[in-house]
Amino acid sequence: MKLTLFKILCLVTLFGVFPSTLLAQQESKSIQDKRYVCPPCGCANDHKVFEKPGACKVCGMPLIEEPLGIKGRISNTIEVTYTNSTFNQIYPKLIYPAFFIGLALGLLSLLSLGLGRKKFLNPFLAAIVLVLALYGLKNQLFGVPYGMTDSFQSLFAPISFIVILGPLLYFYNKSVLSTNFRFKRSYWLHFVPGLIIFTWYFSTSLTEESAKRELMHSPFEVAISHYEQSIAVLFGFIYFTVSFVAFKKWKSNHALRSHTLPDWLQKFNLVFLGILIIWGLLIFVNYWIYSFGIATLLYQVLWVSFGLFIYWICFEIMNNPKFFLLNKTNNGVNGLVSITKGELNSITDRLESLMRVEKIYLNEKLSLNDVAQNLEVNPKYLSMILNNSIGKSFYEYVNTFRIEEVKNLMIDPVNSNITIEAIANKAGFNSKSSFNTMFKKVTGMTPKEFMKSGSST
Repeated sequence: MKLTLFKILCLVTLFGVFPSTLLAQQESKSIQDKRYVCPPCGCANDHKVFEKPGACKVCGMPLIEEPLGIKGRISNTIEVTYTNSTFNQIYPKLIYPAFFIGLALGLLSLLSLGLGRKKFLNPFLAAIVLVLALYGLKNQLFGVPYGMTDSFQSLFAPISFIVILGPLLYFYNKSVLSTNFRFKRSYWLHFVPGLIIFTWYFSTSLTEESAKRELMHSPFEVAISHYEQSIAVLFGFIYFTVSFVAFKKWKSNHALRSHTLPDWLQKFNLVFLGILIIWGLLIFVNYWIYSFGIATLLYQVLWVSFGLFIYWICFEIMNNPKFFLLNKTNNGVNGLVSITKGELNSITDRLESLMRVEKIYLNEKLSLNDVAQNLEVNPKYLSMILNNSIGKSFYEYVNTFRIEEVKNLMIDPVNSNITIEAIANKAGFNSKSSFNTMFKKVTGMTPKEFMKSGSST
């Protein structure tokens, strides 16, 4: 028994105390071996290694532990990309015009809305473009090479509204999907976090220059930047999810709709999601490698995605301006009409009754507006139903009933002495050529061949 207890104590010492001692020694050695570097920001100290923690004497940023292993390899890749001459030549030429274009597009659209112009860009879409342009421009001015500008002036400029990107996305979807959308007072609650961030930057921008210089690279300022970005991305994912669910519900309830609407919104939401994913990955890398030691200096990929997004929006607007311009009379996007399944069934039933019971197709001057007036619906709705649900244009649909009427008249002995042209006129046709073409298309034979065959089909 004593021998067994002795063996257990030896094992505990061997596998417990001894490894713990080794780990402690290794940890002590690792503390002594720690080296520190300036986060890759483009300053002269990017490649220098420091033995003690502190602040970079060139850029003022807090030094971070030198990334090792896979972290080091990723950090080196980021640094090489950052200092690549070709990238640095293309980068400013790509993003600076994009941000200024986005700034102009967003401001002019919101200004047009404020002036009560008849047509203007959707205010929520304009605000999204403006927010991305302002945030990107702010960080680009902050990252201008040292000595060319006082970075603290742009760092604390109260032009950062990224935490409201999520609400803007949600209300953009909501305003497009609903033709009678009205912005309620309660909706402003969604923008309270943005107001808090704005108040912080605004109050800080009014402080003395010495205080702003001291705060610029302090851990507190870096923490504020990361909190702001993390909240923006988190809110973005939450509001994207809510918008996606609302869009799917709308799509399932609307059996008939302009194809442009769901296609565009789906594409827009996915592109926005892509930006959120890129942003989230960059925040993760910043935490994993640099322990949140830097704010946004390594976010060139994000700024490029912002720029490409703005260019894409401009291309879509130029390619289809009527889609993006709002009509103030109905506060909806021009040309976008939608209809629920219940409305569709009701209209098609009444349309069928007009044709089969009342036989309004016998009127040779019958028009789309006439039928729409009978049904008490918008002509655009009726045209969309015929084209997308029934699969025929208005005149194809009407002439189908006229052909059936002609066939019935042809086989009726009462009309044996009436010419084919007269029968066609009686059925509502006012053109011999269009009648012959339509008859051949529907029956697969000419009117004369049909009469000779004596077929009723």
